[in-house]
Amino acid sequence: MKKLVAMIVGVVMLSAFVVTEASAQNSSFWYYPNSNVYYDLSGKQYVFYNAGNWSSSKTLPSGITLEKGSPRVTVYHAGKDVWVDNAGHVMKYKNYKGNSEKKGKEKFKQKVKED
Repeated sequence: MKKLVAMIVGVVMLSAFVVTEASAQNSSFWYYPNSNVYYDLSGKQYVFYNAGNWSSSKTLPSGITLEKGSPRVTVYHAGKDVWVDNAGHVMKYKNYKGNSEKKGKEKFKQKVKED
């Protein structure tokens, strides 16, 4: 009987761990490369570097702004500490122009085909 109870407890604990791990892997953020700011879609908070530390808040401090129409890209991270991958995001998206760049390339390809 004790083995059965121990087994059930083990299965429940393992299930809780698997669910926790799965939800941690599903964290998605908008990354704004021009401002080096993240927006946590599930927590509805900005994540930003300010005064030597990474912080999160519902609003951005006055020294950090997001321009209207600023390009953004969706990034994924296991957990809420997305800033751990910031160096890679800065390098990967330093020249990212967003959708406008793709549209421009499509128009150029169409012109080449027509000529």
